[in-house]
Amino acid sequence: LEVELMINEVIDLIFSECNQYICVSKKDNSICFFSKKQYNNHYCFSADDLKEAVKYIIYNTYIMFGGILYLQIKGIPMGGNSSSPIADLTISKKEFNYMKQLLKDKKFNLAKLLSNNCRYVDDLITINYLYFHNLIERIYPESLKMERAGDNNKNVQYLDLNIVIGDNGIDIKLYNKTDDFNFKVVSLTFLHSNIPEEVGYNV
Repeated sequence: LEVELMINEVIDLIFSECNQYICVSKKDNSICFFSKKQYNNHYCFSADDLKEAVKYIIYNTYIMFGGILYLQIKGIPMGGNSSSPIADLTISKKEFNYMKQLLKDKKFNLAKLLSNNCRYVDDLITINYLYFHNLIERIYPESLKMERAGDNNKNVQYLDLNIVIGDNGIDIKLYNKTDDFNFKVVSLTFLHSNIPEEVGYNV
């Protein structure tokens, strides 16, 4: 329910009197624009159409496991084309609401510190603020569990990077988390098994 509410708020923000429809070309779906009117050669969505489409995705995710069909009732559907945008927009709206409240409460210093944060979907890195863990419950939904990676404030792994703050500045190297596993990881799968071919080739 919270995901749906956040997405609806985002949709309400981007649609306006000038942006009444979002139009996607039927010939090339990479061509997309806002418009006051509908076009015959485009798929045109109003704010209500878009809300209904997102609602359908959230509440109609089915998973087949062991021959049994399950309906997902908690969290954002994973693996779909819209999964990352839905997650990203939901979290962005929560962050936006919190920052807006900080400005309303005139907590400008904290707002400035938090503006240095970076996030890729649900992977977050906080720069120059050691007490961010105290704010997590105020910013993010309860269903989003934040876990700290490591306990060294000057040597962290973020996505595929190892970031080290030293006496001579910041040193950034590539990082592969499988290097830390205590077992061997087979990165090249056996293509003649039962897995789909595109999974084996990672395409």
